[in-house]
Amino acid sequence: MNQVEASVKEKALKAISALPNDANYDDIMEEILFLSKVESALKEREQGKFLTQEEVEARLKQKWQ
Repeated sequence: MNQVEASVKEKALKAISALPNDANYDDIMEEILFLSKVESALKEREQGKFLTQEEVEARLKQKWQ
């Protein structure tokens, strides 16, 4: 197992541990999915694959005119 995988595992375990004791499998899956989406978005941002607030607003204005 490489260091990236261990890091993901550690993050998942930490997130699961923070859930209440009565959390069910769906709660756990939602938390892990949320973490995955955030990680993906951060990677895309680092790669410059994002829009500024102004760009989003301009696109929405064009779409709704």
